[in-house]
Amino acid sequence: MVHHITIKDITSVVDPTWNSNEYFISNGEPSSEIYPDKVRTNFYLLFHIVQGWMDVNINDEYTIRVMPDMILAISPEMIYQDIACSESYIAHAICFTKDFLLNNIASIYTLDTFSFFSYGMNPLIKLKKSQQKNIAQLYDMMKVKRYHMGSYTHLDLIRALFFSYLYETLIIYKENDIEVSTNPLKVSVKQMDVYMKFKKMVSEQASHEKDIKFYADRLSVTPKHLTKLIKSITGQSAKKIINDTLILISGYKLKNTDASVSKISEELSFSDSPSFCKFFKKQTGLTPLEYRNTYSESSI
Repeated sequence: MVHHITIKDITSVVDPTWNSNEYFISNGEPSSEIYPDKVRTNFYLLFHIVQGWMDVNINDEYTIRVMPDMILAISPEMIYQDIACSESYIAHAICFTKDFLLNNIASIYTLDTFSFFSYGMNPLIKLKKSQQKNIAQLYDMMKVKRYHMGSYTHLDLIRALFFSYLYETLIIYKENDIEVSTNPLKVSVKQMDVYMKFKKMVSEQASHEKDIKFYADRLSVTPKHLTKLIKSITGQSAKKIINDTLILISGYKLKNTDASVSKISEELSFSDSPSFCKFFKKQTGLTPLEYRNTYSESSI
């Protein structure tokens, strides 16, 4: 059985005093805690072992040992399970939700740039000695800032540091020639091609097309087949990916523009404003105006 977990589920075990469910920066202290269940997260995780080791199973397909000066990248597309660890290990970890990281960014697929998060790609980044210093310095900067939570400016600084860490890791990933597939053909090349095309189409068309059949027709598959394929790769239905994309787009507009709810509903091709409000509240638990008042810059 695969459990779906949030950042709060993790921090309740490793750092109970942490109070954000949108991002997390570890304190860098020794630990012997592991999360033994098979899990799929709603967040992204970079886990840098600096002392000790941990064995982690990925997608029920293979187990890797994360050793000192290795970074493990985990995304919501993956299933992972902590198998075992050394008696005491030290890890520098950062977690973030897509909505948190892309708060002020219009392109909702920015995270696709970081190929180590992609299904089927090698999620393990090995650091050479010459690369360890930059990664350690970036983590130290984030660790200092973890204790000053709250203001909008501070959250923007955290996002900037996260992006610096991500891009530094991506440079290492490419320099060390790690960017190779680890997918042992449980998902065929053709299936991965359909999945990647679906993601691209949703990013371009979700504002106007919300019906799975629209995407299935253009991918020359049935809606049932597309839903089953997307579910097998991401653990989510195709419809949920479309809905999540709509929430990211509308959330960006609510937080970063003065557009009225009526205007946003029109731009996203809803039949009327009440339909959009009903959809938005079902997905987020908040009305569009409640969301704007909670998360816009002027409210923080």
